[in-house]
Amino acid sequence: MPLHIRTCKEQGPLMAVVPNAKQPVPFENDVFAGEVLFKVRTDPLDSHYAPYFEGRRRCFEVQIQGRMKALPQGDMYMGIEGDGKLSLGFFSKGMANVLLAFGKKLTPGLHSSYGSETECSHIVFPLFKSADRLIRTPAGEQPPPLGVDMLPDVPKPDDLQFDLDSTFSFSFHSMYADFVNWKAINLPMLADINLLTVWGQRPMRLVCYSLKGHQEPGTHRAQHLNTDKAYMFNFELSNDLCLDGDALSSEKADKL
Repeated sequence: MPLHIRTCKEQGPLMAVVPNAKQPVPFENDVFAGEVLFKVRTDPLDSHYAPYFEGRRRCFEVQIQGRMKALPQGDMYMGIEGDGKLSLGFFSKGMANVLLAFGKKLTPGLHSSYGSETECSHIVFPLFKSADRLIRTPAGEQPPPLGVDMLPDVPKPDDLQFDLDSTFSFSFHSMYADFVNWKAINLPMLADINLLTVWGQRPMRLVCYSLKGHQEPGTHRAQHLNTDKAYMFNFELSNDLCLDGDALSSEKADKL
């Protein structure tokens, strides 16, 4: 498995999150305590998770369940981010803009930045729009199990209120992000895009955070400053392909 996932050291004890683990992996930080299950498509398919992927174009699904330790201080976002500023050449920036345009059409409310000294580079979406499932289980009741199947398809609340007693379960999946092969795939009328061309060799972080401070309903913050973020989770994804300096060169040569 070339994909490696771990919790970020800034968010509590450093811990590996094994892809396709048979049991959820516990994690905890200052905001949230729970467990995570990270399912990815492999070739051949993992026998345990084959029923989830067979006959579908799904690339991955993340299931998370747990309780809040601190209430969100503002709007919540989920997506990917990286350290500092993303420096791209002309070709790479063009490919990145194509991906951003597709993301905005797929999920309204996308917020992105190439980064600065005060803001991580990121592509994130409002949590309530991007999560496939979002379930609140009151204290004393049994939450749905994490596992091979998707979480129950119950209507997402229009205005979910977080509290410190309930258990919150949510999940999201994609047919476009192939983290095992480090590519964006299944894009309409486009060839697969090697993530090295738009993200470089640095790790990618899968995050969910709230932004401190008041924000008018229906508006979007101009910047997602690092100092304003409170992370519910922050998982670092890296791939052995990023360490292979010849991987990208070989792919470009094949297209010449």
